[in-house]
Amino acid sequence: MKITGSRDGQIGDADISTDLKFATLAKAQKDPRTLQVFSLWSHCMREYDYSYSGPLDASGDPRWTKSRMPTSEEKKVAVADQECRARHNVVGVWFAVDYEYQEQAVKENKKELDGVKRQLDRQVDAAKGILTQNS
Repeated sequence: MKITGSRDGQIGDADISTDLKFATLAKAQKDPRTLQVFSLWSHCMREYDYSYSGPLDASGDPRWTKSRMPTSEEKKVAVADQECRARHNVVGVWFAVDYEYQEQAVKENKKELDGVKRQLDRQVDAAKGILTQNS
């Protein structure tokens, strides 16, 4: 109770916050704007002789888990990946689309998120109280 600021408080991200984060990310990945930039990225990667449908496929290639250190092939893929991401503004588009879905989720879940904020405020106040007592 001392740390959470209330008897029923929790530590860490509230479930709704985590759920919304992953839900908006999933929506953003399926959004036509993101899919279009992923397609451009994929075509760019083919210029380097790599065949991936999206950036997460390249970074999550199972071959990269077979050695402790990055292989020369993994490094080449990473360089091509970054070149193609930069060329087609993949991060910018993906971020903007995800941000749009996040803003919508915040509006739609305002009441619940206000409750999360109140709980976080209680935690901060409780931590300040503990620090004051121990100084």
